[in-house]
Amino acid sequence: MIEDEKNFRIDTCDACGSYIKTIEAGLMNELNPDISDLISLHLDIIAQDKGYRRNSPNPLGMKRILNT
Repeated sequence: MIEDEKNFRIDTCDACGSYIKTIEAGLMNELNPDISDLISLHLDIIAQDKGYRRNSPNPLGMKRILNT
C-alpha cells in the first residue's frame, strides 16, 4: 500500500509469485472497475518491478507492464 493512497493496495503471494490489486469498496461506488484498474497502473509497475506477475489482463489486455 502506498501511504497517500489508502483506497488501493497490492496483495501478493510469495508461494506462486503473483499479485492482485485490491480497491476499497467505497471507491467502487464512484468508479467502474476498469477505470479503477487503470488509475492504479503504477501499482502494477511496482509489483512487477519486485518480481510479481499479474495473472489476469488489465482493461487494455496487458498482463505485463514492464519489459523485464
